[in-house]
Amino acid sequence: MGRDTVQAFFTDLRRDDWQNHLLARSDLEQRFGVPLVDQHIHRKAILVVVDAACLTPGFPRLDPAKVLASSMVIRREVAASATAPEGIEIWASDEAGSSLGWIGAPEGSSLPAAQFEPDAQLRRQRLAGSNRALTLRTRITGDADGISEMSHAMFPVPPDIAERIGRTIYFAMLPTTSGPVIPGTPPPPPFTLEDVKKRVPNVLRDVRSADPLPPTGTVIARDTARNPADPALRALRSALTWLGQEAGMFTGEPYAESLRTALAGIAISGASESNLRDWLDAANAVIIERRDTAPASIATPSSWPSISASQFAAIAAGSYTAMRARWASLAPSVTRFGPIGDRYHVRCFMRIGDHEGCPPRVLWSPLSQSYTIRPWYESGGAPPHQVELPALDDLSAIKPDVAIKVPPQIQQFMDRLNLENLIDGKAEKNLNISFGMICGFSIPIITICAFIVLQIFLQLLNILFFWLPFIKICIPFPIVTEEEE
Repeated sequence: MGRDTVQAFFTDLRRDDWQNHLLARSDLEQRFGVPLVDQHIHRKAILVVVDAACLTPGFPRLDPAKVLASSMVIRREVAASATAPEGIEIWASDEAGSSLGWIGAPEGSSLPAAQFEPDAQLRRQRLAGSNRALTLRTRITGDADGISEMSHAMFPVPPDIAERIGRTIYFAMLPTTSGPVIPGTPPPPPFTLEDVKKRVPNVLRDVRSADPLPPTGTVIARDTARNPADPALRALRSALTWLGQEAGMFTGEPYAESLRTALAGIAISGASESNLRDWLDAANAVIIERRDTAPASIATPSSWPSISASQFAAIAAGSYTAMRARWASLAPSVTRFGPIGDRYHVRCFMRIGDHEGCPPRVLWSPLSQSYTIRPWYESGGAPPHQVELPALDDLSAIKPDVAIKVPPQIQQFMDRLNLENLIDGKAEKNLNISFGMICGFSIPIITICAFIVLQIFLQLLNILFFWLPFIKICIPFPIVTEEEE
């Protein structure tokens, strides 16, 4: 269904053959043997519909007056394990409302006749009855440690439709997207200490390979440090890059202290610095960061010291500690609908109030057929959006409609911008300018520029990917103009 999903659903229910129309709409595209569900970005929506009936001959409708609430939950299919009974996980939260992500479903919650209450607070009230003192306790036996399962409300169809077809029907939009959730405890890093040991640069290893080592007994100038033809210089830049980007040695953060301490204990000779840590700091400033305040060159040690097994172990352990800390701060957020290809189920439930003053019964539907979600980047079959570019003879009528405030530092850089000097790293600051700029641009003009640049890069990258027949479809259309005879 498209944008008018709910209205189309109501229209189908008002038809005499409403069941046939609903069955026709439920015929979804299949992928890997399961239905493929579109996301909202595909401009399609999926309705979950439940028909509540009594399990007696004739399946009479459930009295809607007894339905206190109707909701649904989304559960993920996983291989059966000790942490995921029956191969199902639930999206859970703790008592404070903090998301716990996907966890193993509580025992018995997936059984056909389960009486599981997904809300922890209502579960306590159900166990305690009218005893308010018990209700306010933070833990009650059978409370599943205060864990609640995320649910989505379902809504009844209009009363006139329900009466006309003689059914008790609830519906809701199927959620297919969710924002990122940052867990309270970062997930473990996807690497081990052994993985880090394999990535330590050759010059810092106790057993070195035949790969080139950084140069020794020479002076490296800032302007020649990027010579790609020198394998020794490439080895030095690679080692500095790894220490800076992966191990974070030059960030000044506390997590790098153990690595820096290990390197400080390795003496060198022939350079201004007396230990490897200080020399690497100086080399990074000259060769990688190329700071204005750094010297124009740096002298390399007369030879690279041998690394003992204990020193290598300390370097690897310090690197691992730093990388773990960096992973904890940069770890990707968990999303509810994450890895492509995951399979999900829907299960609906109703809270039924049979007797006043008694806790409601919870009635569950069976698990739905499993389904998967179409990735956002795939086309869902909806017609593409159209962006109309202005004609070239209309440009004079286009005025700036967006203003960009440029701070003084960027304005200085733009005024001194020279492509040749920029490539060589020789851009200089203009100390005479101490004011910024407010620059007005036209979004349609920016769109034209971006479109032209896009065409150029599509043609260039087509040499590698051969993708033009798939990503670029151009269809001419006539424009009728009047001409004088």
